[in-house]
Amino acid sequence: MSAFANLPLLRRFLAVARSQSLHQAADALNMTQPALTRSMHHLEEEVGGALLDRSSRGIQLTDLGQLFLPSAKEIIAATSRAEADFQQRRNKAATCVRISAAPVWTSTILPPVAAAMASSAPDLNLKMTRGTAAAAIEDLKTGDIDMYCGGISDTRALPSFLVRRSLYRSSLAFVVHEAHPLAQEIFAPVRLMDFPWLHYFGDVDVTSCASDWLVEMGGRTLEPAVVCPSVLSALDFLHDSPFVTCLPVGFCQSRIGAGLVSLRHAEPIRVFDSGLIYRRSFDGVTGFDLLLDGILEVLRAKNFDMADRT
Repeated sequence: MSAFANLPLLRRFLAVARSQSLHQAADALNMTQPALTRSMHHLEEEVGGALLDRSSRGIQLTDLGQLFLPSAKEIIAATSRAEADFQQRRNKAATCVRISAAPVWTSTILPPVAAAMASSAPDLNLKMTRGTAAAAIEDLKTGDIDMYCGGISDTRALPSFLVRRSLYRSSLAFVVHEAHPLAQEIFAPVRLMDFPWLHYFGDVDVTSCASDWLVEMGGRTLEPAVVCPSVLSALDFLHDSPFVTCLPVGFCQSRIGAGLVSLRHAEPIRVFDSGLIYRRSFDGVTGFDLLLDGILEVLRAKNFDMADRT
């Protein structure tokens, strides 16, 4: 038998690699340490080399073990995903949807959807976290989440088991606090140079987008005065401060964007689609269909730009 076909051994190997201890891995797997040790010897025989370096300091992966690890992870993740997808299709009803979403979605779109689902589909459990598209796609591949809600400007091909669906169009705008001097003026690109620029890390490099736009308008590239680890931390800096940054226009309509205003300029800095990436096995599943209907209803009610996207 190929080492990669022996799923129990792969799961035991991953437990050892994760804990770096045969004793801890055995406890986690609810088996004895001698039995786990025999399993690892058996796996090494099938692979044809040592995967583990055993010493008084604990367990470390050998070079061969490091090569073997990502393949083992991929096979176990694919198996878990296939099992979940089969049960999803068999039952034709979702009982839990794990969602990773961008801040505009978690603050503005999903809360009323979740409230409606609580009465219309009480057996459906929604588990939500905030995240970026890049991180969510990796979590979708490993089966850690079922759906991502947010910007989907990256159009690279997805694995066949994932679906990308655009629901509305958004754009980046220059954003300041409502008491900021620029909020009281007729917008002039050159005035942006007079205030400190705020950069944050996300799916889009906002500083590059804004700089490219400004250069086209006759300005110059921007140099960040402050760099924030996320868009949420950037929001804290914007309130009652002289900072300027770029945000999706939806932020100014959301609860977390209260007190912020977007500066009016004829040409958008960047236009992008926002929507869903989800596991294909959820198509046609009762609870998931209700969730999608609820999202579309909220988007329409809040006047998002949904032209030609549904």
